[in-house]
Amino acid sequence: IGFMLFQMCWGIFRTNQIVGVIELGAKAVETETLLPQSRYFATPIAAPLLCGWLAGFGGTFIPFTNGLATLEESKGWPIRSGFVMPIVYLFLTRYLAWSMLDAKCFIAVLRVVGDLSPAGPRDQLMTSLTSLLYRGTSVKQYNLPMPVVVPVKKNDDIANSPNKKA
Repeated sequence: IGFMLFQMCWGIFRTNQIVGVIELGAKAVETETLLPQSRYFATPIAAPLLCGWLAGFGGTFIPFTNGLATLEESKGWPIRSGFVMPIVYLFLTRYLAWSMLDAKCFIAVLRVVGDLSPAGPRDQLMTSLTSLLYRGTSVKQYNLPMPVVVPVKKNDDIANSPNKKA
C-alpha cells in the first residue's frame, strides 16, 4: 500500500510539474515581443511541447555524463509517458476545449494507472500504440538503422591519453 500511495503522489506531482511548465511556456511565447507571432498557428505549440517534454523526461538524462544511457537501459515508460502526456494535454486543452483542470486530472490518472500497471502489458500496449503512430506518420517506413552511440571521453581520459601533445 505504501508503494501504491507513493506512486500515486509521484504521478500527481509529475503531472503538476508537466502542466505547469507547459502553461508557462505557452504564456512566455504569447507575451514575446521580440519576434512576430506565427501566422500559421493561432496557439503556441512547439515551445509548450518542448517545455513539457523536458519536464516529463528531461531529468532522466541528468547528470549529462550519462548521455543516452537511460534509453539504452530500456526505461521505456518514464520516457514514453513524458513524451505522450504533453501531447495529450495540449490536444485536450487546445483542440477539444477541455478545461485545464479536467485535462490535468485525466493526465494524472493516465500516469498513475501506467505507473501502477505491470511492466510487460504496459510496455506491450505502448509498443502497439507507437507502431500505430509510426504507420500513420510513415516515420519508420524506410527502416533506417538505429543511430550508433559513441561513448564520449571524459576530460580525465583526454588528459591522460598517450596521444596528448605537450
